[in-house]
Amino acid sequence: ALAAKIAGLGPKALGPVEQALTDDDANLVRAAAKTVALLQSRKSVAALLAALKRLETRSVLARNGNDPLMAVVSALAELKDGRAISPLQKLMENTAQDHSRRRAAYVALGAIGTPPALAPLWAFRASRQIATTRWEPQAYVPSLVYRVEEDVVNTDWPASIRERTSVSAADKSQTFTAALS
Repeated sequence: ALAAKIAGLGPKALGPVEQALTDDDANLVRAAAKTVALLQSRKSVAALLAALKRLETRSVLARNGNDPLMAVVSALAELKDGRAISPLQKLMENTAQDHSRRRAAYVALGAIGTPPALAPLWAFRASRQIATTRWEPQAYVPSLVYRVEEDVVNTDWPASIRERTSVSAADKSQTFTAALS
């Protein structure tokens, strides 16, 4: 909510927001990156790239999606600026980085979507391809056939979730539960 409130101030807030990208406080960096993305400020791409370079050298600061580098990468993806392609490609190819960071860079390049941004993705996929397994796009086919992937009793779920995710068969002999992730 902080990012949305700051973005409500408009472009006049960009000076302090860009300075916040260099802060040591992970929460402040995340809020600043989200603010830049909300304002769609392409002139802040240089500040985001500097923050990306600084954060790459640090270890993952917080698990569960709270790594400030992830917010910076997400902001770069939102802005779709070509200047981010090379740094994101380096991050994606850096095997010393955490998997979640590398994946975020991969997704951001796809979000940019220009041919120069997609070229490293195809090269990355080709270099990681296993000889016996080929990835090929599949046509989307709508289906009304439902299959049970795994039969699990989730009695430890809160009642509010169980009620929204369970469907009983007409004869009440079976209960099907769907879990979304």
